[in-house]
Amino acid sequence: MGTSGALTYVRADVAINIANQIFGHDGWSTELKSLTTQNKTKTAAGKWDVTVQATMRVTPRASGTWHEDVGIGNSENSPKLSQAIEKATKEAATDAMKRALRKLGNATGSCITIQNTTWGYTG
Repeated sequence: MGTSGALTYVRADVAINIANQIFGHDGWSTELKSLTTQNKTKTAAGKWDVTVQATMRVTPRASGTWHEDVGIGNSENSPKLSQAIEKATKEAATDAMKRALRKLGNATGSCITIQNTTWGYTG
């Protein structure tokens, strides 16, 4: 949450581009450490609700120091189970990556709660 109380959202492509600018396009890596389906429910209306949890590791190659974090993805009222799983999985993995990147410092996202922060992002 931002200092104004509003949620701050960083799109995945922006987070990736910032990491690429800082570490180089081949200067960092991600590794999906775990992926767990927390919930898979067929509703009375025949739609699917799915919740997935992902743990992602982010490693800058220069230092080799890695950080991990967990992300959750949800899909509600999906007509197909496969679509619900795909959406929830992508959301969980993306959330986990952004949360792990945040641990690498202000430039990669830990500043999202600091009011009036600019990252110098040029992409």
